[in-house]
Amino acid sequence: MLQCDRMRDMKTFCIAGPIISDDHYFIPQRLPWSSLDSFLEQKFYFLLHAPRQSGKTTAILEYVKYLNRQGTYTALYLTTEPAHTAKNDVERALYWLLLQLKIEITDQLGEDKQAKALAYLDSLLKESTVQEGAFYLFMLYWARVNEKPLVIFFDEIDGLVESTLVSILKQLRTGYTKRPHLFPQSVCLMGVRNLQDYKLQSDDEKEKGIFLSPFNIIAEILLLRNLTMEQVRQLYLQHTEETGQQFTDEALSFAFEVTQGQPWLVNALAYQACFRNVTDHSIVITKEILEKAKEQLILRQDTHIGALLERLNEPRVRGIVDAIVNGSTPPSFNHNDIQYVRDLGLVKANSWELANPIYQQVIPRALNYIMLQTQSLRMAQ
Repeated sequence: MLQCDRMRDMKTFCIAGPIISDDHYFIPQRLPWSSLDSFLEQKFYFLLHAPRQSGKTTAILEYVKYLNRQGTYTALYLTTEPAHTAKNDVERALYWLLLQLKIEITDQLGEDKQAKALAYLDSLLKESTVQEGAFYLFMLYWARVNEKPLVIFFDEIDGLVESTLVSILKQLRTGYTKRPHLFPQSVCLMGVRNLQDYKLQSDDEKEKGIFLSPFNIIAEILLLRNLTMEQVRQLYLQHTEETGQQFTDEALSFAFEVTQGQPWLVNALAYQACFRNVTDHSIVITKEILEKAKEQLILRQDTHIGALLERLNEPRVRGIVDAIVNGSTPPSFNHNDIQYVRDLGLVKANSWELANPIYQQVIPRALNYIMLQTQSLRMAQ
């Protein structure tokens, strides 16, 4: 019984969703807090981007909690994910966004402390149709009645599409000159892509041939980078301190080499080795054990790897990745397409190669499978 209780209390490596510090090993302060503090002081609107499952949400949630403990600002983390299914239905998207605002304000800041803001949100949500400017009106009201400057971090922003994304960005841009007393002092947009590269059109603007530069009030761009070798060592050492299970130096070097510090891969590799393959924590984790764990990850193609491989169905992604696999050079490809593939985390930022040895094994197999499927379909026709 005591052993079962011990297993329930034991921390582990996070392989799904944001890290919970009581449950998972993690590297704190992966973002430069001093830079972020400076952005807020200067009333910047800025971007944070990194590939999926890189730790953006965890890093920002940690920073938001720090800000609210510090007490200078009222800080809020807000995911836009509930509004993604609305696609180009702006009113429906705004309804879900306002509803998520209500949930997060209540959860993170407290119903008692934010009674006025929540009451105003309720009045907007009770309308039979949420007006397109409702998000802007709420931000105006909340900034006016709140005692401290507002700082808001919008996650998954690039999951919004076309008219919906244009509407949200326009409303933010409209209120920008009213900050900090009548609009959030600072806003951070978080996503996989660098939104500064987007050229967007609403439905009306498509008809008129108008392209929108959606967030031209941006002051800074932050990229959340992969873990360093030292950070991988620190993460794995937390497991050693928790369980007594050691890693050889060769194993630690191998873990960094094959993942290149990609956070999900780093965690998944260790989870496979330490909690599935070798459950006796008195056994030292060697390079050979991690090699076996790596092969199992490749064969299993869990959510992270599967989601990346889905991107190969996009012609511009497949074309670039296929060229890299076959040793072609990049000049013939559109710069924005190359940047898009890099933003997805498939290709290294400063070189013409796949991002890490695990992807270098997985992706050619997937490309070959897609090619065989395409050939089969053509023959069937």
